[in-house]
Amino acid sequence: MLELSDPGRFTLRLRRLTTCFLLLFSAVPLLSAAPMHPVERHLRVDFPSVSIQSTATFEDAEEIIGSRFVPGLRARFPQSSAMPERVILTYPRFYGDPLVAALGEQRVVLRAVNACATAAETVNGTLIFREPYPSVDAVEVPHNARSEEILLLRDERAPLAYDYEIVEMRGVAAVVLDRGAVSFVSGADPVANAMQINRGRFDQLPAMLQIDRPWVVDAVGRRSEAHARWSLIGAGATPAILRLTVSTDGLTYPLVVDPSFSATGRLINDRYSHTATLLQNGKVLVAGGIHHDGSYLREVELYDPAASTFSATGPLVFPRTFHTATLLSNGQVLIAGGEYGDPFISHNHRTAELYDPATGTFSLTGSLNELRYSATATLLPNGKVLVAGGNQTDYGDPLHSLAAAELYDPATGTFNVTGSMPSARDSNTATLLPNGKVLIAGGFSFSGGALSSALLYDPASGTFSSTGSMITKRFDHTATLLPNGKVLITTGWTLDVSTGVTGPVSSAELYDPSSGTFSATGSLARERRSARETPLSNGNVLITGGSDDSNNLSTAELYDAASGTFSLAGSTAFPRGSHTATILPNGKVLIAGGRDNSNNILFAAELYDPSGAAAPTIAGINPNRGPTTGAQSVTVTGTNLTGATVVIGGNAATVTGTSAAAVTFTTPTHAAGVVNVTLTTAGGSATVNGGYTYVLLPAIAFTASPSAIAAGQSSTLSWTVTNANTVLIDQGIGARSLSGSVAVSPGVTTTYTLSASNADGTALAQTTVSILGPRRRAARH
Repeated sequence: MLELSDPGRFTLRLRRLTTCFLLLFSAVPLLSAAPMHPVERHLRVDFPSVSIQSTATFEDAEEIIGSRFVPGLRARFPQSSAMPERVILTYPRFYGDPLVAALGEQRVVLRAVNACATAAETVNGTLIFREPYPSVDAVEVPHNARSEEILLLRDERAPLAYDYEIVEMRGVAAVVLDRGAVSFVSGADPVANAMQINRGRFDQLPAMLQIDRPWVVDAVGRRSEAHARWSLIGAGATPAILRLTVSTDGLTYPLVVDPSFSATGRLINDRYSHTATLLQNGKVLVAGGIHHDGSYLREVELYDPAASTFSATGPLVFPRTFHTATLLSNGQVLIAGGEYGDPFISHNHRTAELYDPATGTFSLTGSLNELRYSATATLLPNGKVLVAGGNQTDYGDPLHSLAAAELYDPATGTFNVTGSMPSARDSNTATLLPNGKVLIAGGFSFSGGALSSALLYDPASGTFSSTGSMITKRFDHTATLLPNGKVLITTGWTLDVSTGVTGPVSSAELYDPSSGTFSATGSLARERRSARETPLSNGNVLITGGSDDSNNLSTAELYDAASGTFSLAGSTAFPRGSHTATILPNGKVLIAGGRDNSNNILFAAELYDPSGAAAPTIAGINPNRGPTTGAQSVTVTGTNLTGATVVIGGNAATVTGTSAAAVTFTTPTHAAGVVNVTLTTAGGSATVNGGYTYVLLPAIAFTASPSAIAAGQSSTLSWTVTNANTVLIDQGIGARSLSGSVAVSPGVTTTYTLSASNADGTALAQTTVSILGPRRRAARH
């Protein structure tokens, strides 16, 4: 038998006969038969959609807070060196003592206010605190890149507001409320070099601490983000209190509330050979794959480009890798096939499931007619999904490639057999052409090695037919539809059984649907396989990562469709293979997960920006309040702000100065209320929701009559003030009512200043009483 070099994808694995009974038990974790903690039982039984699984163990730890040592408990996880920075949490031994979260140079210390000092109980990788508030239990659920605090509100006696004091911070320029999450913003400011400006740039997602947007689940399983929210209490860029407010309108007790500490810009789970699917709402669904401990993942997460964060969703019904993920016309995602079990005794899936973005849940749909992994799945113009080829082995059967194909019909939720391919293959590509047909190119056959043959699937007839052959035999390659209707084929592995030629490929070729032929186009600077190819909005194609058979690569290349040439496009932060690369609506590419050269599985994610400009970030807004009349000078601090334009409350502001770290602008007029502030540069936009408040300052009418008098005469000062609490006139007149008058007799010309104040500020008005001098007689001549 032939054994190929990539252990994650192509190594032949030991297969053993296993009963369906054991398979079922290996696919979904079972609850222990041992007695459970009452709070754990309540959550597991009454809230099955809320996961409190954790692999953490706890050890004694001490933190220096202020000038004293504070004891606590630190979460530890199975060793993985793949994440250079992760959230390190030190939990309190007693609820209400400080909790410390650290990520790289950032450190945030929080303390729950008005909570009872209940002791922590360690239960199955979690910490349980019984009733720190009336009718409320708290459970801390640590993970490698985040920590969830589950609040179980048992009945109406539970409070609906929870305050967390910010005791200390380090490495934090500002605390920002952004899209419902609390972000602890750092001050990093990457600068592009000439190559990055010309060829685009890779930037690691910012490593910042964040408390995610909270959500609520009620007793009947309703999940809502609208029933819980954070607010910042205190002025300036660093508030004193974080307040979590819960609404119970329309919900049924008991309730579960989840405010989670996370590391922005990091996958929650390290993974490779997963899928990443762009949803209709602009988020990216990252599903399945293989974990650093070799397990296959059920865990799923969502990347939000607006916030640069990953958050948990799902999970999958079954763990799987080497599966397909297809966005359907109705916005749901079809997950089909793949492998499950473990890397030593793994099995193929016949199951398929659907992800519903509206509920964040997966549910089973019809089953495949064939067990298969490493297949292709293509959405057809009629809304059906073509699943073709793949590999099959199970219950000790030998590995063999598949010729069978089938169609998934979303209307019925079933898979139906369609025409069979003339030759079996897996690890091929499938590309929907402008004419509605599907190009199946290359692949691997266990009877013949790498293939050069290509096929066309016609949805109208449900049949496959041969088309021109590729110049190079290849599998584990990439294929991209270009704007001109041709298909770019690059990278891969060649294995010619007849000649013995084998190895990664650097050549590239184009398929022309009008002639049904392949022709050579350019050549990559590096041969690579297991790379990712992503079409950019400018018509070019980005090739990232992959392996040259010795190492996974960090270099990236660009294919210029106009000239048919490749050029280097910088490097990713980590060498990567078996990762994902997803084009986002803003034109950037999200690169996530994979394996590095030391076979570490990566948490890290980064963005490729074709424009070469880094997106702006906002750290602080000062002042963050001003009058409805506008004309207030405001300074925004952050990163990558050069050349920014500003929109505040939907209106363009007048920018008076910009630099990389600051923008100064003058506010336009606006009605009273809280408004959003958006900065836009060549690299993108950044928004702080509710970042500025327009306030009504006092309105003043202040006059002197007459305004000019002779010495010894009097003038009357009159005023009317609205929207004020206090009125004060200088020159010894003092405090007055909101309206009134007073007679004055100054000896010299005098200016009077009236100041009116309310909770939002002070307004000033002035009037002058002039003293007329004696008239001079005209001179006689």
